[in-house]
Amino acid sequence: DTSCFQETYQRVSYLSLPDDVIPNDYKLYKNFPNPFNPVTNIRFDLPNPDFISLDIYNINGQHVSSIASGYFTQGSHEFQFNGQNLSSGIYFITLSTNSMILTNKMVLLK
Repeated sequence: DTSCFQETYQRVSYLSLPDDVIPNDYKLYKNFPNPFNPVTNIRFDLPNPDFISLDIYNINGQHVSSIASGYFTQGSHEFQFNGQNLSSGIYFITLSTNSMILTNKMVLLK
C-alpha cells in the first residue's frame, strides 16, 4: 500500500499577539479612584510606539507634576500618582504625543 495518511494541524504562532492586546486608538482612561486621596491609577493606550509626556496640571493651568515622559511601546501603560503634597482640588491629567493631546479631569479630596 503506497497511500499516505496526513493529519491536518492548525498552525499557531507563539510570536503573534491577540488582537485585543494592541489598541486601535490613543486613549487616556479616567483615573481610578476618582475622587482620590492621595493615590490614584492612570492608564493609557498607545496604538503605535511613540514619544509621550504624561503630566498633571492644576485648575490654573500650572504644571504640577511629570508622571512619565519618553519613548513608549505600543500597548497599555499604567502609572500610580500620589498627590499627598497637593491641596484638595481639581487637577488635569494630560497625555501628549507627537500627534495629539488628551486630557482628563481628576479630583483630590483630603
